[in-house]
Amino acid sequence: MKSLKLWAMVGLAAVVFGAAGCKKQAPEELKPPVIHSLRFEPGTAVPGRELRIVPDYSTLKPGQKVYLSYRWFRDGELLKDYTTDTLPGAEVRAGAEIEAEVTAACCENLKSTLRSGKLKVPEAEFQFTKIFIDPMMPNKDDTLSAQYECQNCAGIKMHYRWFINDQEVKDSDQPELSGPEHGLKPGDMVAMEISPEPLFPATFFKALPVKIMARLPEVQPGTRIWVENGVVYFQFRARDPEGGAINYELVSAPPGAVLDQQGLVSWNLPRDFAGDVEFRVKARTGFGRETVIGAKTTISRP
Repeated sequence: MKSLKLWAMVGLAAVVFGAAGCKKQAPEELKPPVIHSLRFEPGTAVPGRELRIVPDYSTLKPGQKVYLSYRWFRDGELLKDYTTDTLPGAEVRAGAEIEAEVTAACCENLKSTLRSGKLKVPEAEFQFTKIFIDPMMPNKDDTLSAQYECQNCAGIKMHYRWFINDQEVKDSDQPELSGPEHGLKPGDMVAMEISPEPLFPATFFKALPVKIMARLPEVQPGTRIWVENGVVYFQFRARDPEGGAINYELVSAPPGAVLDQQGLVSWNLPRDFAGDVEFRVKARTGFGRETVIGAKTTISRP
């Protein structure tokens, strides 16, 4: 029984010693890690780009385990949501002053803390030389994309707003807008605005709006030219991809040629005529989109 009690006491002593941890170390080991300096990466802040803080520290014993913790401040206020060595670009705002605080610890009560100096974020000077929607003459089946050229924008996240007929599209913070997904139709006006992260959401830059165009008439099978019984015929067949009617117009033809509204041109050959015969016909949709097609044949005499 005595040996059992002695074993229990030894076990208890081991638990107490383990809980005490570094408090039982030799006096010369009871020193916290030393943080010598802090540096920001990059060394110059850029609005909208992330920052990283890198501590230079040492310990009394080489290889000693060190635990690092971080706090970030903007204009003197603690940013509670950020406790790693990196501050996201969204928090690096133009004109702000950024500070970081690093704590190095090896045991519960053995730690040291160092706070950085203030890093000034310069005012943003974004210069957009071009902002436009591509394609500039879209149809309802196109995917429209935001295009821009900008100085001092490299690496900066952009935010977007899209509008259809002056109504803002919900959840449109993306560089593209799908025509089919948003039910675009000929005549709709689409606009886009863009905002660099450091200026978002206060400032947006606008692109010129674009108009959704109807598609061009499509040439159909059966378009041909031929000669029959002294008459030259040219059949132009076209289809409106928007589903409307097609109107035909004779652009050029020999005098006396006739065009009907089915796109058929006919011309009675003069007696003893020999040479080239050429027709040009225009097909127009109800939206005013036009396609011109021509055909030529050569009449020879024995």
